[in-house]
Amino acid sequence: MKKYIAVATVMFFMAAAHAQVSSNLDIANPAQTNGIGQVRFTNADALGVKTTEQVKDADVDGSPYFDNRWLKAVVILSSNQAVKANKLKIDLYRNEVHYVDSLGTELIAVSGIVKRIYLYDSKDTTKISAVFEQIAGIDGNGTAFVQVLNNGNTKLLKFTHITVYKKGYDEVAGKDNYAFLAKPCYAMLKNGVVNNLKALDEKAVLAVIMPSANDASWLLQNKNKLKSEKDVISFLSYYNGAK
Repeated sequence: MKKYIAVATVMFFMAAAHAQVSSNLDIANPAQTNGIGQVRFTNADALGVKTTEQVKDADVDGSPYFDNRWLKAVVILSSNQAVKANKLKIDLYRNEVHYVDSLGTELIAVSGIVKRIYLYDSKDTTKISAVFEQIAGIDGNGTAFVQVLNNGNTKLLKFTHITVYKKGYDEVAGKDNYAFLAKPCYAMLKNGVVNNLKALDEKAVLAVIMPSANDASWLLQNKNKLKSEKDVISFLSYYNGAK
């Protein structure tokens, strides 16, 4: 897909509710219904726009986006204003937020203006399917959009590190072939501190948690080996509730 990003400042997607967005606005569990609450949405032009050269992603196999589909979303700005977008994508390779205005023009939000993104389920737009946040110190790459996988004081974070690699040379086309390569990396946010994990496993998770006897007992009783996102999220639901 070839995309040409134009400059524009037109307004789109206005909505109103009964309360202001506050700095302590919390996420909902991505598996549950909308927990954003009553907020007042500002105009989408608050996202700002920037121009880029033509991006030739069509020449690279795979995708740099979290989801190739245009999804409905609520965006929380660094000013804590909320913006509603009907079509939005997150480019994890370039750490960019793409959205479509009311005229159908694809734009990119100004770097650094987006703090948090709530993506809605493509089939049930009353539910949040994923939450992303700009977090510093992830995977040694400065600030990046990271998926927040649970609520609570201690959170599991997922950073998808995307690179472009050379697949080989196409003799017929007379050019090199390239592809996006996505590698999931994990971290835990505990008491506001990012702890990068070497792997998503019991040893790495418990090194951050430093479990009590009760925590160890819960893991044993629930036969939870902390080997997957589901395992860690389940444990953190207990762990955060027990604190």
